Amino acid sequence: MGPASQLGFALCSPPTKDLRWVPNSGEFDHRLIVLLLFLHYLVVMVETIGEAFSLGWQLKARCAFGNREGMKSVRQCTWSYDLDMLTLVATRGRDFPLAMLASRLRCPRCGSRRIAVVFMPPIEGDRRRGAA
Repeated sequence: MGPASQLGFALCSPPTKDLRWVPNSGEFDHRLIVLLLFLHYLVVMVETIGEAFSLGWQLKARCAFGNREGMKSVRQCTWSYDLDMLTLVATRGRDFPLAMLASRLRCPRCGSRRIAVVFMPPIEGDRRRGAA
């Protein structure tokens, strides 16, 4: 069995048993195609701030500093902020890699360099084309 039939079996397991695909018969539900296209959309490689900005992505940063500092317990930092994509593109440039963004940030509340960046692709209707 190839990877396609393995994927079909994964999609046919409960709770999605209404998506029917009989492997090797060539017969499948049109909703399966829509689901596969949606999964492909999620896997599209966006590597730079410029690409994310053009696709209408939003970024959120939060402090990832835990509640331990060595052997002592400290209060956990709860800072989080929605990053402005236009400002990031203007200051870092369109070719700045998304993978390096967290290493360039610092928590303004506690000073920690441990920042988690959450990438939020747009809902299909909110996508803007050719922005900036």
